[in-house]
Amino acid sequence: GSVRQQQIPWARIVAEGSVIVVSILLALGADAAWEARKELAQERNLLTGLLEEFRETRAIVADAADRHERVFRQTALQMAAYDERTSLDPTATWRTLRLVYFEYLTTHPKSGVLDGMLSTGELDKLSDPALRTALAGWPRRFREFREQEAVIERWVLVAGPELYRAAPFSRQALEYFDGDFQVTTPFAEDLHLFLGTEDAKNLAAARALYEWHAVRDAGRLLDAVDGILELLESELEAGGGPS
Repeated sequence: GSVRQQQIPWARIVAEGSVIVVSILLALGADAAWEARKELAQERNLLTGLLEEFRETRAIVADAADRHERVFRQTALQMAAYDERTSLDPTATWRTLRLVYFEYLTTHPKSGVLDGMLSTGELDKLSDPALRTALAGWPRRFREFREQEAVIERWVLVAGPELYRAAPFSRQALEYFDGDFQVTTPFAEDLHLFLGTEDAKNLAAARALYEWHAVRDAGRLLDAVDGILELLESELEAGGGPS
């Protein structure tokens, strides 16, 4: 009888052990589910921030594309007007000269969200590899566009002084570039003379070429922004997590 009383209750031990194991597994599963929900929420926050940032970027790049297109067209009109100088509106043409020879454009969209992700490694938290690749390549694409704008900026800093030296009119006339004005008859005559010089033609041709490159690069940049926006919107519509 004493031996029977000392038998180990294996059934109860197994049952209790099973309960403990199941409890541990359930706890681990709950932790994993909570962690997954946390990661999904973090990804959605990143996607939402990127979407807002790139929508602003698109508006800024589209405006830059329009402005470069306007300068290119004005420069082309300036070049086409050489053979029709007598029909030019002097005041309007002076404003065109100011745009062509003395002004340049700079584009600076916001990039705080993406810059932060690239510096901290949070880009890896995005589950879509195509989106990660597009975002990683964005800084290089925008840098190429800004380099073209920098070329134009440097050209203007040279073209302005060159215009002062080459123009057959007085420095006093050129000072009118700084404000709104009406071109008087002597200035108009000087303007017609200037438009016929090789210096004016060469300067305008150079600006037109630089602006053509800027218009082309701005179009490529817009295509890149649209691609990123499409990927961001698709990810958010799908739930912002692994597919």
